[in-house]
Amino acid sequence: MSVQEHRRLRELASMHFQSRCLHEACERGLFSELERSPGSAEELARRLHLHPQACRMLLDALTALALLQEREGLYSNAPIASRYLIEGTATDQGEMIAMYRRSMERWEKLAEALHCGHTPAPPSEPDPRFIHAMHCTASVHAPLVVEAVPRNNARRLLDLGGGPGTYSIRFLLTWPEAEARMLDLEPVVSIAQEYAEIAGVNERFEAVAGDYLESELGDGYDLVLLSNILHCNAPEGCQRLLKRAFACLRPGGRVVIHEFLRDGSLWPAVFALHMLLSTPGGDTYSESTLKGWLHEAGFGEPVVSRLEGTPSSVLVAARS
Repeated sequence: MSVQEHRRLRELASMHFQSRCLHEACERGLFSELERSPGSAEELARRLHLHPQACRMLLDALTALALLQEREGLYSNAPIASRYLIEGTATDQGEMIAMYRRSMERWEKLAEALHCGHTPAPPSEPDPRFIHAMHCTASVHAPLVVEAVPRNNARRLLDLGGGPGTYSIRFLLTWPEAEARMLDLEPVVSIAQEYAEIAGVNERFEAVAGDYLESELGDGYDLVLLSNILHCNAPEGCQRLLKRAFACLRPGGRVVIHEFLRDGSLWPAVFALHMLLSTPGGDTYSESTLKGWLHEAGFGEPVVSRLEGTPSSVLVAARS
C-alpha cells in the first residue's frame, strides 16, 4: 500500500474526529465566547469551565481546522467562525451543525438498515430544531435557487413542503409583486410565519397546514416549488407529487425542483443513505429519472441548472 492510499483510508475512517471537534465547540458556545473576547487556553478553560489541558487540545484542533487563529498564545475566531458560528446572529449556522450532530445516532443504525431496508418509524411530528436547521441551510441556497428561475411574470407561487418557508420568502423578496402559499405540517407553519414576518413579507405569504400528497392544493398557480422534497419520498410518492403539481398549475405554469441529483458525486450518494436512515422510502434520484417522471406527469423538457458551489441542481419544467 502506498503512503497516499493509506492516508486516504485513514482520513475517511477518522472524519468523525473533525466533526466532533466542531460539534463540541458549538455546543459549548466556544466561538461566541471568543467573539466577545479572545484569550489563552487557560483563560478560556476558566470561562467555559473546562479542563485546561483538554481545552488547549480542542483549541489547537480547531486552529488546525482553520476555524480559529492562534497568535502568541491567544486564540481568536477565524473569519468563517465569526461569520457563521456566533449564536443569535442572522448568519448563525449552529442549528444546522447541531442537526448533523444528532444524526450521528441515526447513522449507528446503518447496519440494521442495510439488512432490513427500513428504519424506525419517524417521529409523530417534526422537531422544531430541525426546521430551524433547514432555515440555516436554505438561507445560503435560496438566492441561488431564485436566480435560476426566470420570473416570466409569475405572481402566484405554491411551495409544497416548504418547511421554514425560506425559499418562498426569498422569491417574495426578489419578486415584490408575487404572493406565495406554503403547505406543510401543522407544527411547521407557525415557524414559517415567524420567518415571513421577520423578512417583512407576511402580508404576501400564507402558510397552510396540510399533507402535500393528500390535501387540497387549489389551482391556477404560476409556479409550484418542490425544494428538497422529492428525496424524502419513495419513487411512487415522487411521481404522485409531480402529477399533483401539474394539476394545480395554470397552462404554461412551471414546476421548480430543487434537489441533489444522483450523478456519481459524493454528497448525493452519501445523502441517499441518510434518507434510508431518516425516511420510510426516501432516496436521491438521477437527472434522467426526474426527467422521465416530469414527462409522464405532462411537463415539457426541463431546463437544468447546477448551483455553483453546492451539490444541488434546479430543474424548471412548464406545463404543456
